[in-house]
Amino acid sequence: MFIPTGRAINPVTGKNWEGTGVEPDEKVPADDAYNVAYREALAKIESSANDPQAKADAAWARMALEARVQPRPTLSPEAMSHLAGTYGTRRITAEGGYMYLQMADRPRRRLLQLTTDTFAVEGVEAPRLVFSSTGLAEIYPDGRKEELARQ
Repeated sequence: MFIPTGRAINPVTGKNWEGTGVEPDEKVPADDAYNVAYREALAKIESSANDPQAKADAAWARMALEARVQPRPTLSPEAMSHLAGTYGTRRITAEGGYMYLQMADRPRRRLLQLTTDTFAVEGVEAPRLVFSSTGLAEIYPDGRKEELARQ
């Protein structure tokens, strides 16, 4: 058993940190603290990393984080039905205000809007799906791109 016999006092403030914690650099609600800290860390990596892949990885993660923290307005039913269709072996459907990706015998996954035309597949790190007037592109973190024509 250990019984403390002293107390740490900050010589500048004259107080100790027991029960008060450390003052954060940026004050945010507790529920947002993780996402704000993660976003700041990713931004720091993007701005200071010398490795192009590290910069790209940070940008990839930041885009997904920002979409979770501040979701974009959902597409109109008309816009969703315009994007719905078959692209190679991928089938995009619109149901109940959401878009879904179905690939062969894999489970159907909801699409999360990242930008106006870019979507992530819920629960999957890669690829990102980018819709265009000619079809769908699958973009991977390493820069690979697979073009799929609309059928």
